[in-house]
Amino acid sequence: MLKKYGKTWDSITEPQVSVSQLDTTAFRKFREKALAVERLKKVDLEISDGALLDSLMLIEGGNLTRAAILLFHDNPERYVFGAFVKVGYFDNDADLRYQDEVHGPLITMADRVVEIIYQKYFKGIISYEGLQRIEDFPVPRPAMREAVLNAIAHRDYTTGIPIQIKIFKDRVIIYNDGRLPENWTISDLPSTHRSRPHNPKIANTFFRSGMIETWGRGIERITTTCKDAGKREPLFEASSSEIKVTFFTDANIGDSIGENIGDSIGDSIGDSIGENIGENIGDSIGGSIGVNETAQKIIELMRKTPTISAKAIAGEIGIARRNVETHIGILKKAGLVERIGAAKGGHWVVRLPK
Repeated sequence: MLKKYGKTWDSITEPQVSVSQLDTTAFRKFREKALAVERLKKVDLEISDGALLDSLMLIEGGNLTRAAILLFHDNPERYVFGAFVKVGYFDNDADLRYQDEVHGPLITMADRVVEIIYQKYFKGIISYEGLQRIEDFPVPRPAMREAVLNAIAHRDYTTGIPIQIKIFKDRVIIYNDGRLPENWTISDLPSTHRSRPHNPKIANTFFRSGMIETWGRGIERITTTCKDAGKREPLFEASSSEIKVTFFTDANIGDSIGENIGDSIGDSIGDSIGENIGENIGDSIGGSIGVNETAQKIIELMRKTPTISAKAIAGEIGIARRNVETHIGILKKAGLVERIGAAKGGHWVVRLPK
């Protein structure tokens, strides 16, 4: 019915909401983003919030559109039920380990969702190219961000069901209530195509902020980014009411390394102790190489100063020397570090798994 009159869902107005009720922080973030990518000039942004909404075509007949409320209200769920993102870690399809919910204005939501995923749910494998430290995550951050932005921009907000991101050891699935444009099939997505957003006013504001492109290359960019990072291509699926993106990860590598290390340690200090140490090392290798954060700091100090002593490491980290020596013993048994030469005059060699 809306299409018949040239309307989209996000262009409908909500007279009960005024500009003064919107979040000033969300406007500030938009201005910062738009200025950084030069999608809008400084003079275009040095106007009132109301004038800015009008220039973005988010006001019609003096009233705010639904897009304006979703993008800039600090609690859009008062007007659009389910306008948030759920993130959860699952042991399997049924068992949820822990979860987070991200609420608030859409203009800042994607950044906050991605930040939570990479800080809490993903572990990066650390490597070095010369002196440069490199963290390799299960899914390239630009690909994940693009997928989250696509879900937010193209979502069907009438269903009241939030975007759901399920994270498993071997995959990440983004579930989004929505549908493909008319006469499209899933095979149309990976190739370059015209941009036909489900919520054009939301998509236009995202574009002006520099967060998305309008040329229909989002899916292509996600796939290319994964391939360039040496990851498997994601899987895109669509039904009459849902679009789903699956990223295949290498997160289980840390566990397998941990099991192998645990076995070797177990031979010398007992199976049960080796299993526990192996599990800890495996978990940490999935994120940073080492038993825990302390071991990671020890390794980084050894790389930076190969001649460093256990006493000096203890002073740098701020823990007892005997604790440092315990960590070093575990790392040596795991084959991650080796002391070459005597305590005085020798040096450390760090061997990170490939």
